[in-house]
Amino acid sequence: MKTYFFLLLASVTFPQLSRAQSTISTTDRYIYSANAGWIDLRPSAVDGVRVMESYFSGYAYAANFGWISFGNGSPFNGYSYANNTSTDCGVNLGSDGALSGYAYAANVGWITFEPLYGQPRLNFVTGKFTGFIYSANLGWISLDTSFSDLVASNIAYPDTDGDGIADAWEMKRFGALPLSNGSSNFDNDEQTDKAEYEADTLPQDPNSLLRVISHSYNLGYTQSTLQFSTSPSRLYRIETSNSLLGTWTNSAFGTFTPDAGTFTTRTVNFTGAPQFFRAIAVRPLQ
Repeated sequence: MKTYFFLLLASVTFPQLSRAQSTISTTDRYIYSANAGWIDLRPSAVDGVRVMESYFSGYAYAANFGWISFGNGSPFNGYSYANNTSTDCGVNLGSDGALSGYAYAANVGWITFEPLYGQPRLNFVTGKFTGFIYSANLGWISLDTSFSDLVASNIAYPDTDGDGIADAWEMKRFGALPLSNGSSNFDNDEQTDKAEYEADTLPQDPNSLLRVISHSYNLGYTQSTLQFSTSPSRLYRIETSNSLLGTWTNSAFGTFTPDAGTFTTRTVNFTGAPQFFRAIAVRPLQ
């Protein structure tokens, strides 16, 4: 009988973008208001909207009413706008891609990213925005129309201390940047704090880590069903190899969104080889 092994690893860290660079597509950058016309979310690379791991910054521009602020890029707590004062206000990005909070235009007032009726959100696989946002003075504004799409080319993950862990995640999980780094392991489990960041698990809970929960085979050993822990803020790949020292190949699933809940199940087909599998957590839009 053949023996099959399973590895569960977090992905590598990718280079960071310049803090001034908009992450909105250079072509798919417009939203539409029936009462005010087109709104450009990338009027320039420097001034345009920037999507970060958990909040937005930068400006959009409408020819009919001017600039719209999506946030100043400096939420008080370091990871999301509280939206309870005019100085800590902006658009937040949820772990599942849902958008909430407020944008502001001096000539029309507040624009609400309202999750119940408008349901604005960002697709972590395609980068496409969907849904509607609302202004009392403009009415509904569509994030995607039959004539245009709004697309984030990527998500920026600022890392000012250069430890491989994005600032917003460190502030959310630890409350300060110096408390974790690339080799620290706060909860003394099998994963470093950096690995917990890559998988978006809880670095202060030793039971929260990227891992295989169960696996099984069919009678002919041509299929294996894997169940592994997942987070809604990450995408995943299942990779295969004939050898631990060999080349890893992405499975037919490609890069996929996890199942609802705290774990994901996938069935992988194979013929004799490969003998090894691993699941990889991938930060969206990298």
